[in-house]
Amino acid sequence: VGVRRQSLFTDASASEIGLRVERALNDGAAGELSFAPSFSYDSPLSLDSSSNPLERVATANKFFRSLSVSILDGEVVRSPSSPPSDISTVDLRWSVGFNWPTFWSPRVSLSGVSRLKVSSSPTTTTVHEWTDRLSKISDDSSSSLLARVVPQLLPRFWDAYHVGMAPSSELRERHELNHSSFFPKPYKVYEVPATLALKASITDKVGRSARLASVVPDVMFSNIIKTVGPSMQ
Repeated sequence: VGVRRQSLFTDASASEIGLRVERALNDGAAGELSFAPSFSYDSPLSLDSSSNPLERVATANKFFRSLSVSILDGEVVRSPSSPPSDISTVDLRWSVGFNWPTFWSPRVSLSGVSRLKVSSSPTTTTVHEWTDRLSKISDDSSSSLLARVVPQLLPRFWDAYHVGMAPSSELRERHELNHSSFFPKPYKVYEVPATLALKASITDKVGRSARLASVVPDVMFSNIIKTVGPSMQ
């Protein structure tokens, strides 16, 4: 989660609350964050207002890949009034990114502002209300969730190129040989059938500096390894 840029926060209180929220959302554990018994939650990112943001992020992590939340800046818009009330209102600007589980694995990014009503102590922050709203990219853009997500799901040129233009390499058939042994072995032995193949060669016309021949095994290896989609390695 990295280094906090203190200058982006209007005061130390907002910075500390933002850091606690960011840790809790990315770690999947409340940590220094807690929720009041009367906690209320309203967000365009969730249809279930009875849950809290940590539960929603945990659910989203089961569907999306590489979900991460960053708290970008924040400010205290209303300080606690005189006792017995110790609740303050804080606005936190955030960005969330994740990979949508399609075979080209597009990266989706959303930004917005959360208004939290909190009571803080030196060791924990208790959240009483949490309201999310999406930011508008421009004056003529929509702040609806559907309008923000759909354009980012459409495959771009390089998505199609990566899937359709990269040459496929053939995986050779192999049979695992089972050898009975009292002790487990840290390796496996395979029998590979003979294969008829043409001997290929590449002439580096511009000399060794181009090293065209060295590209061939790299291309074959990178196409065996799945770099996109839900089975990404």
